[in-house]
Amino acid sequence: MKILKQIRNTEKSVINKSVDFLANLYQYRANRTRGKDQKASDTFDAKFKEFDALHGKY
Repeated sequence: MKILKQIRNTEKSVINKSVDFLANLYQYRANRTRGKDQKASDTFDAKFKEFDALHGKY
């Protein structure tokens, strides 16, 4: 995601909510596959951590 230097508050809100939504989605998927497919669970967990790190960054 390439972010411009000047971002309006509305755009910041949309970006933060999108990042939160993606983090929640990957956390849900990781939890659903945890006992069944460890490789998929690890992949989803890595994606969750990636998006969770972006929380509040914008």
